[in-house]
Amino acid sequence: MKLFVYGTLRKGCGNHEHFLRGKEPLCVDMLTNFKMYNLGAFPAIVESTDKNDYVVVEIYEINDAELKAIDRLEGYPRFYNRKEVSTVTGNTGFVYYQTEDKAEAYWVHIPGGDWVRR
Repeated sequence: MKLFVYGTLRKGCGNHEHFLRGKEPLCVDMLTNFKMYNLGAFPAIVESTDKNDYVVVEIYEINDAELKAIDRLEGYPRFYNRKEVSTVTGNTGFVYYQTEDKAEAYWVHIPGGDWVRR
């Protein structure tokens, strides 16, 4: 299955070595209709109705055991939700996201939706 990562699981970021060690992204792509927020040490994305909002993602092929480990990291389903979405180029896979009702006033929007280049 494919997993879209946008924060600390991206190559070169803190959780990549622990959860995706030795894996290279299949490609880099974008999700539209999502906004990225900085929560301090990590980001969250929230669905948006504005098609000009987007998030940069790396796409990885993962197995069931890796998904279960990443579910624990992401606090799924208590903290993050997970659903299948499609990128602008038609790739389909899972992404972790927050719901708008969990968004806090102190969350800082990251224009351009790229955690690595923030």
